[in-house]
Amino acid sequence: MKKSSGIADFKNHEIPQETEGFLRHRLTQINTDLQ
Repeated sequence: MKKSSGIADFKNHEIPQETEGFLRHRLTQINTDLQ
């Protein structure tokens, strides 16, 4: 199995729906905190 760069490898995989939702929620919280 060949090694690939972390970011490129990450882009090749689908983000689980719950993880995406969690990240969006966290980003919303962070953006709110920064305002």
